Amino acid sequence: GDAADDPAVWVAGQRPVAASGASRICRSDPHGDGHDVCSVVYEFADGMILNHAAQGLRNNVDVRP
Repeated sequence: GDAADDPAVWVAGQRPVAASGASRICRSDPHGDGHDVCSVVYEFADGMILNHAAQGLRNNVDVRP
């Protein structure tokens, strides 16, 4: 998993059985291959769904689930 995985497992008390996500580069002049925004949806065996969204920008882009 990655850094976003750890809180999901802690909150849920279980490992996800499925996950789906997306990310993209939003900067007009990006450096390197790091993505600026990401979203992951985790699904757990008991039916719980957990959404995670993150951004690596200067807080000028609104990321909503």
